[in-house]
Amino acid sequence: MPSLCVVAGDPSGDAHAGHLVEALRRRDPSLTFAALGGEGLQRAGAELIEIARAGRAELHSLFEQDRR
Repeated sequence: MPSLCVVAGDPSGDAHAGHLVEALRRRDPSLTFAALGGEGLQRAGAELIEIARAGRAELHSLFEQDRR
């Protein structure tokens, strides 16, 4: 199952990124999304990553799980 990580740093970017996630999910429902963002991405179904735990090792392990 393919995974994408989306990063949005402000409310406008979060809204646009949320629409992007929705559009990509309509094209391929098997896609999964992790995100550093806000409510727009969360409403679109992306799994929000807490900044406190978003270190390199955590991001790597998040995507390694999907490769198995």
